[in-house]
Amino acid sequence: MDVPRKRQPGFGLFPKAKQILVDFIAYLIALFFVLAVTSKLMHLDKFETQLAESPFLSVVAAPLHLLIPAFEILMILLLVQRKTRLLGLYTAFSWFVLFTYYIAFLLNTGVPLPCACGGLWLSVGWTTQMLFNMGCIIIAITAILLQTKIMTTRK
Repeated sequence: MDVPRKRQPGFGLFPKAKQILVDFIAYLIALFFVLAVTSKLMHLDKFETQLAESPFLSVVAAPLHLLIPAFEILMILLLVQRKTRLLGLYTAFSWFVLFTYYIAFLLNTGVPLPCACGGLWLSVGWTTQMLFNMGCIIIAITAILLQTKIMTTRK
């Protein structure tokens, strides 16, 4: 006779469903970073030039144009490995928050906005980019909460 599985508190999901959702979110965020880093690496000189046009990053554009893609690759690696996934989610969450604040700051200062983006982002505006980042923040928080719950119920 089948015994119904007991639901664990937290988003009303069964433990396996929580893990599947966390995995999906982590891989989705990793995919976003794969697309972003690929675009940057394919046009590295342009990326450095665009960073140099930023009113607040111009003095550090030379090291940043290499450090940002390296950091994004690190986040991808953290997100796709289950043992480091929670760290990857916290790192991606922090990255999205930092970038969202940067965009909001630039939008509120009225300075000309450089575009150090590529691919899909060439066709959308900064406000859309900021809204996308806010959506990523929400899904990262969801995955962090679920992963934390999963880890605490395993102990």
